[in-house]
Amino acid sequence: MRAATVSGHPACPCCAACGSENILVDAWARWDPDGAGWALETVFEHSYCADCDRPTTVRLKAGEDRPKREGPGR
Repeated sequence: MRAATVSGHPACPCCAACGSENILVDAWARWDPDGAGWALETVFEHSYCADCDRPTTVRLKAGEDRPKREGPGR
């Protein structure tokens, strides 16, 4: 799977309405016996923002636009 970029910067998906990265998408995963875990196979169009508590449209936010996270290990 390719990494997403916006204007050459690493990007992450976010809610088009509020900008939150706390979004969920419908997807299929397949068990990978070699990796002993689930491997993402297909991501569908439906998405949901847990912060807005409603369906949303996903947009890509450039890494430079992301807020700095604070705390241990971040």
